[in-house]
Amino acid sequence: KQAVIQRASTNDNLCKQLESMNKKLVEEAMACTNLEKRMQREIRVTKTQLTEVTKERDELKSAMDEATDSTKGMKQELEESKQVVAALAAAKEAAEVEAKKVPAAEKEVTSLKQELWNLRVKHDTVVEELSGTEASLAEGKKQLESV
Repeated sequence: KQAVIQRASTNDNLCKQLESMNKKLVEEAMACTNLEKRMQREIRVTKTQLTEVTKERDELKSAMDEATDSTKGMKQELEESKQVVAALAAAKEAAEVEAKKVPAAEKEVTSLKQELWNLRVKHDTVVEELSGTEASLAEGKKQLESV
Protein backbone atom coordinates (compact mmCIF):
# COMPACT_ATOMS: atom_id res chain seq x y z
CA LYS A 1 0.00 0.00 0.00
CA GLN A 2 2.75 2.37 0.84
CA ALA A 3 4.37 1.80 -2.57
CA VAL A 4 1.06 2.66 -4.24
CA ILE A 5 0.81 5.83 -2.17
CA GLN A 6 4.38 6.72 -2.97
CA ARG A 7 3.79 6.09 -6.70
CA ALA A 8 0.65 8.20 -6.60
CA SER A 9 2.59 10.95 -4.88
CA THR A 10 5.35 10.66 -7.47
CA ASN A 11 2.76 10.69 -10.27
CA ASP A 12 1.14 13.75 -8.72
CA ASN A 13 4.51 15.49 -8.52
CA LEU A 14 5.26 14.53 -12.14
CA CYS A 15 1.88 15.89 -13.23
CA LYS A 16 2.57 19.14 -11.44
CA GLN A 17 6.01 19.36 -13.05
CA LEU A 18 4.57 18.61 -16.47
CA GLU A 19 1.84 21.22 -15.96
CA SER A 20 4.46 23.74 -14.89
CA MET A 21 6.65 22.91 -17.90
CA ASN A 22 3.63 23.08 -20.21
CA LYS A 23 2.68 26.49 -18.78
CA LYS A 24 6.24 27.77 -19.36
CA LEU A 25 6.23 26.42 -22.92
CA VAL A 26 2.91 28.13 -23.64
CA GLU A 27 4.23 31.42 -22.19
CA GLU A 28 7.41 31.15 -24.30
CA ALA A 29 5.37 30.33 -27.41
CA MET A 30 3.20 33.41 -26.79
CA ALA A 31 6.31 35.54 -26.29
CA CYS A 32 7.74 34.17 -29.57
CA THR A 33 4.46 34.90 -31.36
CA ASN A 34 4.43 38.47 -30.05
CA LEU A 35 8.08 38.90 -31.03
CA GLU A 36 7.36 37.54 -34.52
CA LYS A 37 4.42 39.93 -34.93
CA ARG A 38 6.56 42.87 -33.81
CA MET A 39 9.33 41.84 -36.22
CA GLN A 40 6.83 41.54 -39.08
CA ARG A 41 5.57 45.07 -38.33
CA GLU A 42 9.15 46.35 -38.30
CA ILE A 43 9.85 44.57 -41.60
CA ARG A 44 6.77 46.21 -43.19
CA VAL A 45 7.84 49.64 -41.92
CA THR A 46 11.38 49.08 -43.18
CA LYS A 47 10.11 47.96 -46.60
CA THR A 48 7.94 51.09 -46.80
CA GLN A 49 10.88 53.28 -45.85
CA LEU A 50 13.09 51.53 -48.41
CA THR A 51 10.46 52.09 -51.10
CA GLU A 52 10.28 55.79 -50.21
CA VAL A 53 14.07 56.17 -50.17
CA THR A 54 14.34 54.39 -53.51
CA LYS A 55 11.70 56.68 -54.99
CA GLU A 56 13.50 59.76 -53.63
CA ARG A 57 16.82 58.47 -55.00
CA ASP A 58 15.26 57.93 -58.43
CA GLU A 59 13.77 61.43 -58.37
CA LEU A 60 17.14 62.91 -57.39
CA LYS A 61 18.86 60.96 -60.16
CA SER A 62 16.31 62.21 -62.66
CA ALA A 63 16.78 65.79 -61.47
CA MET A 64 20.55 65.36 -61.65
CA ASP A 65 20.28 64.01 -65.21
CA GLU A 66 18.16 67.00 -66.19
CA ALA A 67 20.66 69.36 -64.58
CA THR A 68 23.49 67.61 -66.42
CA ASP A 69 21.68 68.00 -69.74
CA SER A 70 20.95 71.64 -68.94
CA THR A 71 24.59 72.23 -68.05
CA LYS A 72 25.72 70.71 -71.33
CA GLY A 73 23.35 73.01 -73.21
CA MET A 74 24.58 76.03 -71.29
CA LYS A 75 28.20 75.10 -71.94
CA GLN A 76 27.45 74.91 -75.64
CA GLU A 77 25.70 78.30 -75.47
CA LEU A 78 28.71 79.67 -73.62
CA GLU A 79 31.06 78.44 -76.34
CA GLU A 80 28.83 79.94 -79.01
CA SER A 81 28.73 83.21 -77.07
CA LYS A 82 32.52 83.20 -76.85
CA GLN A 83 32.72 82.75 -80.60
CA VAL A 84 30.24 85.55 -81.14
CA VAL A 85 32.14 87.80 -78.74
CA ALA A 86 35.39 87.02 -80.57
CA ALA A 87 33.75 87.71 -83.93
CA LEU A 88 32.29 90.96 -82.65
CA ALA A 89 35.63 91.97 -81.19
CA ALA A 90 37.21 91.42 -84.60
CA ALA A 91 34.37 93.34 -86.22
CA LYS A 92 34.87 96.15 -83.73
CA GLU A 93 38.56 96.37 -84.61
CA ALA A 94 37.77 96.45 -88.31
CA ALA A 95 35.10 99.06 -87.70
CA GLU A 96 37.55 101.20 -85.76
CA VAL A 97 40.00 101.07 -88.65
CA GLU A 98 37.26 102.06 -91.06
CA ALA A 99 36.10 104.79 -88.70
CA LYS A 100 39.51 106.40 -88.94
CA LYS A 101 39.19 106.36 -92.70
CA VAL A 102 35.61 107.54 -92.91
CA PRO A 103 34.02 109.79 -90.25
CA ALA A 104 30.58 108.42 -91.10
CA ALA A 105 31.66 104.97 -89.90
CA GLU A 106 31.80 106.30 -86.32
CA LYS A 107 28.09 105.74 -85.86
CA GLU A 108 28.46 102.10 -86.92
CA VAL A 109 31.34 101.61 -84.47
CA THR A 110 29.22 102.98 -81.66
CA SER A 111 26.46 100.57 -82.60
CA LEU A 112 28.89 97.64 -82.74
CA LYS A 113 30.29 98.59 -79.37
CA GLN A 114 26.80 98.53 -77.93
CA GLU A 115 26.15 95.10 -79.47
CA LEU A 116 29.45 93.86 -78.10
CA TRP A 117 28.55 95.17 -74.67
CA ASN A 118 25.13 93.51 -74.83
CA LEU A 119 26.73 90.21 -75.84
CA ARG A 120 29.29 90.48 -73.05
CA VAL A 121 26.45 91.06 -70.58
CA LYS A 122 24.64 88.04 -72.04
CA HIS A 123 27.89 86.08 -71.86
CA ASP A 124 28.34 87.04 -68.20
CA THR A 125 24.73 86.04 -67.49
CA VAL A 126 25.24 82.65 -69.13
CA VAL A 127 28.44 82.14 -67.12
CA GLU A 128 26.57 82.97 -63.88
CA GLU A 129 23.74 80.58 -64.80
CA LEU A 130 26.27 77.87 -65.60
CA SER A 131 27.97 78.37 -62.23
CA GLY A 132 24.61 78.11 -60.45
CA THR A 133 23.71 74.97 -62.38
CA GLU A 134 27.06 73.35 -61.58
CA ALA A 135 26.53 74.11 -57.89
CA SER A 136 23.04 72.57 -58.06
CA LEU A 137 24.47 69.54 -59.84
CA ALA A 138 27.14 69.13 -57.15
CA GLU A 139 24.48 69.39 -54.42
CA GLY A 140 22.31 66.81 -56.23
CA LYS A 141 25.30 64.46 -56.46
CA LYS A 142 25.95 64.88 -52.73
CA GLN A 143 22.31 64.10 -51.96
CA LEU A 144 22.36 61.07 -54.25
CA GLU A 145 25.56 59.80 -52.67
CA SER A 146 24.11 60.26 -49.19
CA VAL A 147 21.15 58.06 -50.11
